[in-house]
Amino acid sequence: SVRCVQETVLKLQQGEYVAPEKIEGVYVRHKVISEAFIYGDSFQSHLVGIFVPDSKKLIQFAEENGFQGTLEELCQNQEFKTVLKKELDTFAKKEKLYGFEMARHFKLEPASFQNNDLYTPCLLYTSDAADDLLCVDLGGRRIIKKK
Repeated sequence: SVRCVQETVLKLQQGEYVAPEKIEGVYVRHKVISEAFIYGDSFQSHLVGIFVPDSKKLIQFAEENGFQGTLEELCQNQEFKTVLKKELDTFAKKEKLYGFEMARHFKLEPASFQNNDLYTPCLLYTSDAADDLLCVDLGGRRIIKKK
């Protein structure tokens, strides 16, 4: 089932309002990220992200930072994700995101959202796909893809 929700602003636990599409747009401007999805709710004080990396650029970034492996291995490597998080946080600060607008935790998903049938042709998440991925109904929000 596809549910289309017009909610484009999220309220976090401490009362901050965030615009996830704006934040997703910042993350996809980073050379390593090709697709981004940001999620938050009023029961949490921080945002989480799901990022689909550009495979060639992620592997190049990994090698520049002393890591090796396949795309899938790098996406699961916690030490590598820690290095990537520092890079993404620095980038987000340069792009003038506030601390509460940055993804505190993220998952690297090696396959495109579209290849996994996680969104419809109009780029809306299906609630079934969201349930399968995170056990949370993400409410049919748009996914931001690098053009």
